[in-house]
Amino acid sequence: MTDFDEIKITYFFRKKNYEHSIERVFDNVKHGLKISYSDKYVPYIKVTPVQLLKNIIYCRNNSGKINHITGDIYYAMLGMPAKNTLITIHDLGIFNNSKGLKRIFFYYFWYYLPIKKARYVTCISEFTKEEIAKKIKCNIDKIKVIHNPVPLSYTYSPKEFNEINPRVLHIGTRPNKNLERVIEALEGIKCHLRIIGKLTSEQEKLLSEKKIKYSNGINLTDEEILNEYILCDIVSFPSLYEGFGMPVIEAQAVGRVVLGAEIEPLIEISNRAMCFVNPYDSESIRKGFKELISSQYYRNNLIEKGLENVDKFKPDAIANQYYKIYKSIAQS
Repeated sequence: MTDFDEIKITYFFRKKNYEHSIERVFDNVKHGLKISYSDKYVPYIKVTPVQLLKNIIYCRNNSGKINHITGDIYYAMLGMPAKNTLITIHDLGIFNNSKGLKRIFFYYFWYYLPIKKARYVTCISEFTKEEIAKKIKCNIDKIKVIHNPVPLSYTYSPKEFNEINPRVLHIGTRPNKNLERVIEALEGIKCHLRIIGKLTSEQEKLLSEKKIKYSNGINLTDEEILNEYILCDIVSFPSLYEGFGMPVIEAQAVGRVVLGAEIEPLIEISNRAMCFVNPYDSESIRKGFKELISSQYYRNNLIEKGLENVDKFKPDAIANQYYKIYKSIAQS
């Protein structure tokens, strides 16, 4: 029998400073666990055979007694010992957005083979697990759903709603974040649109054409992102596709209303404490914004339900679920 208290978890992440969302998630998991760990970052980010092979070798050479591939670099599982390695799958985005030979490549090397080899597999939502069941023909019995935790720093911060000129926070500018329809929906509505993420020239042109008053922030720190939530009145998240949807629970934790797409997994994680809209219909998004701005009762009801919902996403609760898996590996 292994003494679990002496075991150190080795976490594997994508190349450092490429993006930070996954690392933020597991910073909170590690805080809840209060155990010894080390972080390893693969040296390469490009999807080329040589660089992928070097990343696989790097992970194999740095493997420990318990290994956790945290996401995005699922292929690293191919070089890891199966009996003591866990992978966490966030979504099927890279597979869904590929075609032809690339789609076949991602199918086998990002999902099918890593899932087949790993001792344990977790997904961050029931939606992602169901999507794997439909699109990746593998045994899903080994897959357990463990949600992402809300950061400890995200606590209730009451704010008087600005009905005259509300501040609308929109996080993300990639195609799935649906910024273009949000811009169209806000035409003629007095507000300040705060956009987090690098804007394309087309998005800037559309903002100008629709006469939207906006400001833009990029490369913000964790503290600055939290401050954006505190300053805003509405969080805009009518996304077309998500594996989870962190802005939903982050907004709920701070006490802000969310306008979001009526899709999974947003329905699952929000517990319906959100203003749902059809993300493919600008008029539906527009009506949602107008209702949030005009109805204090509606806003207060959503905020109250949102604060209740975030309890199940507290780091200690999520960390305990990972602890059980780590302990199972350690004792085998």
